[in-house]
Amino acid sequence: MRIGTYLMEHYRFTGNTTFLQETAWPNLQSATAFYYCYTFMWNGYYTTGPSLSPENQFIVLKNEPTADHVEGIDISPTMDNSLLYQLFNDVIEACHILGLTSSDCTNAQTYLAKIKPPETGSYGKVAHIFYVKELEIGVQIFRF
Repeated sequence: MRIGTYLMEHYRFTGNTTFLQETAWPNLQSATAFYYCYTFMWNGYYTTGPSLSPENQFIVLKNEPTADHVEGIDISPTMDNSLLYQLFNDVIEACHILGLTSSDCTNAQTYLAKIKPPETGSYGKVAHIFYVKELEIGVQIFRF
């Protein structure tokens, strides 16, 4: 996902539409094609998972089979949703710049509308996981 953003940033810096069309656009198309297949509907949103939250670990609830274990696997982590949001926005931007009206453009708009927005926890910070309860600042609980 990130390579598409880096390519779009290169275009934004240089304004080189040839680069956008010949290099960035094919990469954006490939990335979105993958995520159209990889994501699935869950609670009304296109979702990734199981996936890893790169910056968080979680303590499994006591009533789960691996209770009290520290884990990093979750469904629909905020990091994935944020990257998907950026990818589909980059595709939409590239479509406008290149004057494209293909299904790539309309599909990106459809998917963008169904990516879960970031949520905040009870302490006002971004909730990085689908969690049930917060124990204290910096420690979240999750369950599948």
